[in-house]
Amino acid sequence: MPDNLHRNNARNRQETDSEIEARFAKLREARAKKTDAFGGKTYEDVWDNITEEEEEYYRQKRREEDPAVRYQRNKAEWWLHPSCWYMRGLRAYDGKGCNAGVCVPECRYFAPTGRVEFEEVEEEIRKYKE
Repeated sequence: MPDNLHRNNARNRQETDSEIEARFAKLREARAKKTDAFGGKTYEDVWDNITEEEEEYYRQKRREEDPAVRYQRNKAEWWLHPSCWYMRGLRAYDGKGCNAGVCVPECRYFAPTGRVEFEEVEEEIRKYKE
């Protein structure tokens, strides 16, 4: 079966990645509405409650990703780097840490190129679940 197609038993046809991800976005949106009495959450706020099907799908997509591409994607997401002001719980940039796509020398993603092996991804997932 091609990597970008998955069996949908209910419809007895193949779903594309776009269809699967759209279906998952609707699930997250429904979870956000259900868990947020004040209406401020969006589908992006409920990743901690994803289903096993969603988790396995996204894990497989990360597994298929080239380690050098994974590094560049992680490098571009500077707001998720541990040294970033946001990840340190601050409300604005304090002149320290990664900011606006520029990493500090202490950052894992300071180098212009690198690799993030899948084992590192699995370790991040494990830590997040704890």
